Amino acid sequence: MTLYVLGAGSIGLLYASHMRKLSNKYPIVLLLRNKNRDKLIRYREDVKEYFVARTMLKDKDEKSHILDIPSEIIGENTDKNVRSILLTTKAFQAVAALQSILPRIDTSVPTNLILMTNGCLGVSAAIQQVLAKHKIQTVNIVHASCTHGAKPLDNYHYNLDVDANFNVIHTGVGKTFLEDSTISDELYEIWNSCGLHCSILSPTEMYIMNWKKLAANCVINPLTALRKCTNGELIEDLTKDEFHINDLQSVVSYKDSKIACGILKEVSNVALAQARNHPNITQDNLDSLKFEHLRSFVMEVMCDTARNKSSMLLDVLNHRETEIDYLNGYIVNVGIDCNIDVKANQYISSEIRKYGPI
Repeated sequence: MTLYVLGAGSIGLLYASHMRKLSNKYPIVLLLRNKNRDKLIRYREDVKEYFVARTMLKDKDEKSHILDIPSEIIGENTDKNVRSILLTTKAFQAVAALQSILPRIDTSVPTNLILMTNGCLGVSAAIQQVLAKHKIQTVNIVHASCTHGAKPLDNYHYNLDVDANFNVIHTGVGKTFLEDSTISDELYEIWNSCGLHCSILSPTEMYIMNWKKLAANCVINPLTALRKCTNGELIEDLTKDEFHINDLQSVVSYKDSKIACGILKEVSNVALAQARNHPNITQDNLDSLKFEHLRSFVMEVMCDTARNKSSMLLDVLNHRETEIDYLNGYIVNVGIDCNIDVKANQYISSEIRKYGPI
């Protein structure tokens, strides 16, 4: 079954390139917006014309690979043959991206939508509303998450004979987590074989993983963006002994190190309130969402990615739209609905929104 990759940013290119490197014949297609048309190369093979995105992948060993990935411009192909999608866009782009290919989905058969975005709890809820509006009941949302580092290689000098119009570097080897589904066994084998280190989680385990990743993103992304620092420079913020879990009165500025603990405490409160209503949740699951356990997880992420710059920092520096509404903004919305104090997340959300696109 052809896997359509929707979102040709760093993560989308990383997964498509690694899969293509494993097997040139693996059925994978990059779905690209019209602005990328001039970057595509037209091939002619067996009298059949098709486009490819010539991609440069620089792997974890600093080896360079040129890969030609079959591609299509969204909206030009009207065949209803899309049954497997890997969605890797920014959170705020996910709904529009899916809507752009809804006419391609064959609603007479099951379709797997593998959702690999930041803030996927909020994104998933928004996508479910879109599917319900269009009365589409055959799309199965499969949650996925990764800790791999990737970034574009613009202005990088390769000294190679073949030029690539798309490029990505694998900056940090992490893991891929995939929710158990009808497609998980196939992707598990492929992603493991090509070095993307996949683990399959039950729906309950994936739900907890989504909350833990959201907790890390809610602390790391906005604070690094506001302080213009690396992930590792926040580590000290979560080790302050003077912070009292039930006292958030000192949370008045992102420059106050206690704001990190305040954000995380609120995320924990909201996560626990939501998880208690989720089916098949155990006490161990709930314990993993308590403040101290989340703090240990976020600290681990900070240490593993200490030298990295968060995607939100890069968005702020480049005056791009951020994912704040699907991270801390999501915590604020759910917290208010649950009558939970979320003033730390409200404050940090408003600070980030000051750095919108020019």
